[in-house]
Amino acid sequence: MPTLTSLLALILFAGFAVAAGDRFYALFDDPPIRTVPALWFGVIGAAVGWSFVGGRIRHNIPMAAWIGVQGVLLLILWSLIVFGIMEVFARGYARQYDGVTEALLGWFAIARENLEVMAEPDFALFLLIGGMVIGILCALFFRVAEARRNQR
Repeated sequence: MPTLTSLLALILFAGFAVAAGDRFYALFDDPPIRTVPALWFGVIGAAVGWSFVGGRIRHNIPMAAWIGVQGVLLLILWSLIVFGIMEVFARGYARQYDGVTEALLGWFAIARENLEVMAEPDFALFLLIGGMVIGILCALFFRVAEARRNQR
């Protein structure tokens, strides 16, 4: 059942994903994707916030912080998948791959390159702290919103 906590997680994760995407692409001298991916990062973040984080948040603050970090890891995974596929198609249309197998191996190379860029300590710390803060905010909101709902 949808709750206000899920809605808050959707909003917070969408905003965080857009901010993280902007910081990620600022790490590159020449960004790999030629389009502005902020909308895609927002959609992926909203989906992760609604379906994963919002449904799992409860009263426990440390567990909520851990769920926020797990949400960030899921956001990274889905972003690597989506943007890796977009980059593979862009390179495929530029005839950089000879076949499907080479394109699939190219996706893994693109994902590895992006993970190496994400491994910068400032960016990794930003992701870690952001996920923890979002999880804690959602847990605090859950305490207030669900306590009022359960009083009825």
